[in-house]
Amino acid sequence: MTGRVGRYEILGTIGSTASGATYLAIDPDSDRRVAVKQLVPSLAREPGFMNGFREEAEVLGRLDHPNCVHVYDYFEDETGVYIVSEHVAGASLRMLLDANGRLGPQQSLGVARGALTGLAYAHELGLVHRDLKPENLLADLEGTAKLADFGQAFYTGELGDRERPSTGSAAYMSPEQVRGDQGDVRADVYTTGVVLYEFLAGRPPFVALSRLAIMKMHLEREPPELSRVNPRIPVDVSRVLDTALSKDPSDRYSSAGEFLAFLEQVARDAYGADWLESASISDLVGDAAEARAVAGIASGPRVGTAAAGEVRA
Repeated sequence: MTGRVGRYEILGTIGSTASGATYLAIDPDSDRRVAVKQLVPSLAREPGFMNGFREEAEVLGRLDHPNCVHVYDYFEDETGVYIVSEHVAGASLRMLLDANGRLGPQQSLGVARGALTGLAYAHELGLVHRDLKPENLLADLEGTAKLADFGQAFYTGELGDRERPSTGSAAYMSPEQVRGDQGDVRADVYTTGVVLYEFLAGRPPFVALSRLAIMKMHLEREPPELSRVNPRIPVDVSRVLDTALSKDPSDRYSSAGEFLAFLEQVARDAYGADWLESASISDLVGDAAEARAVAGIASGPRVGTAAAGEVRA
């Protein structure tokens, strides 16, 4: 996409997910870079979807937390439905995993702590993310993890009875999402467990050749033991993950806040009270941003570091 949408000048493409494509743009009113996401037309055509989504956009606009990407604007025109949010100058966790294979144990716990802190805040507002994965978890140049892409979120208030389709990446779906259930905050607990497992192991717990095969594994199989995949992982960390990845939601942590409390406790027990000082990923983010910049110079003009992947002009 080139040109303008609404008042925003499009600079290039950041990337795409199941819920839509995201573009880097300039907001002329504030002269700042923003991320403009266009929802896929199929979502906008779902019966009853748009009425509820307009109301939920107001809730998304209240996201004001350092571990959540801030949403600035929502608008519709003849070309589509758009959400405008903070542009994070840094890297997605997918980029870091692609570059490094996996994160160190303390780094993994530190990023998961940021994600869970943001999720706990969103849950307090009544929002269930439903689509957490490394692509939707961003880190700024200071290494602060930020939740992005609430395009598949649902609001547990008055809108909570409105059903949503089970979309997103099969590797990160909770069992209840696989079954077609809307679920609740415990679905985010499970998905965060999947993401943390991938940080530690270098791969999600369930890998197969087809989407359906992976979804079936979420329902029927237990994840491979982390100690076999990465012997450096403390036993207590594995136990926390086992709880988060329980098939039955009632056996998981009841909220992101409870998961966070247990994660911080095992991190302190394993690495000491100052464990966060050794958990920073800022160097990895800086390396990824620099690599993207160098690639841009080498291959022609680019528009810079993206919120969730490489920007393609």
